[in-house]
Amino acid sequence: MASATSAESGPPRSTAVSAPEVSAAPRRLLLRLDDPARLVGPALDAALTAQGPWQVVAATSADAARRLLDGTPFDAVVMESRDACCASTDLLAGLRDRSPRTPRILLVAADPDAVIRGLAVAHRVLPCGVLPGVLGETVLRVVRLNTLLDSARLADLLGRVEHLPPAPRIYLRITEAMCRDGVGALELADLVAADPALAAEVLRLANTAFFSTGRPLADLHQAVQRLGTRTLRHLVLACEAFATRPGPTAGDPSTVQRRALLASILAPLVLDQWAEAELARTAALLADIGLLLPPLPRGDGPRPPHAEAGAALLARWGLPDAVVEAIAFRYDPAGAGESRFGLVGAVHVAAALANGEPFDEAYLSAHGLQSRLDAWRKLASELAAMS
Repeated sequence: MASATSAESGPPRSTAVSAPEVSAAPRRLLLRLDDPARLVGPALDAALTAQGPWQVVAATSADAARRLLDGTPFDAVVMESRDACCASTDLLAGLRDRSPRTPRILLVAADPDAVIRGLAVAHRVLPCGVLPGVLGETVLRVVRLNTLLDSARLADLLGRVEHLPPAPRIYLRITEAMCRDGVGALELADLVAADPALAAEVLRLANTAFFSTGRPLADLHQAVQRLGTRTLRHLVLACEAFATRPGPTAGDPSTVQRRALLASILAPLVLDQWAEAELARTAALLADIGLLLPPLPRGDGPRPPHAEAGAALLARWGLPDAVVEAIAFRYDPAGAGESRFGLVGAVHVAAALANGEPFDEAYLSAHGLQSRLDAWRKLASELAAMS
């Protein structure tokens, strides 16, 4: 079992925790919650110890959590934030700068804007009312993804690419600006307008059938007023990520972009969970970003090299960890370890629909979703006819 100690009752004890056939020292999880008793218990223990022993250390104040973080390192950290300007987010920001790959999970109110702000400091953002088992599962998923991204095999794959595509500069600036208070839609449009070539391409996409509001959009300010800031940001990412680059690629950029836009529209509809809709749209858009790399040698595992290499590229760009995970496991959704049909599954289905690829039938059957396949295919066909 995982063991739990309280920061307020003194330093955490060095507790020997064992699991069947595991002799390694327990990994350590720090929880900074207003009410740790709500999550600490058998359900969290069972989820965490599925892959080895853990020690859970609970703190009910930011000061106690700060003292713990200044001492012995933790293998994962969970913080709760009830508002945008919270000591918990400051602690996670400091941990991000000191130890960027230490899994950081933030619990926030069920608000899309809070999710966007939280992703600036955390690998994953979950609702404050998350169940203990889901929290434990999420911790292990972040650890699993880190292990994949840090593997020598993946480093070798990327090492074969002479020139990696640059990060989407304007998209990242817009994302950063959206996390600040008082930044208006027109200011975001000005960021795009400063790059005339990008602005023209964004307007071109905004006037396609996927996004058109029925009347032609003549300028970016008009587009952002009619489409909204999130759609503007999405279109900027679609333009920057799929920009034409010199050298051979595994896929044709214009074809990959067209299918990616279709997948990005399908993913939120497949997911049926509004809280993750924006992440689903972004992840599906980038599901095949690895095809814009040169052809890579095929390995023996269930995940094609372009999927894993694409995930590693997005991690280098600083895209949200949940998006990186969805791309890494785009062909192997069960491998992510997600017990529910969530973001990873939605991207798997949306990308398969957009590309005319087979589904992981066993995965969909395990989640009781095979009865929805015909409706999903019909929806994809109707949307594809618009492009």
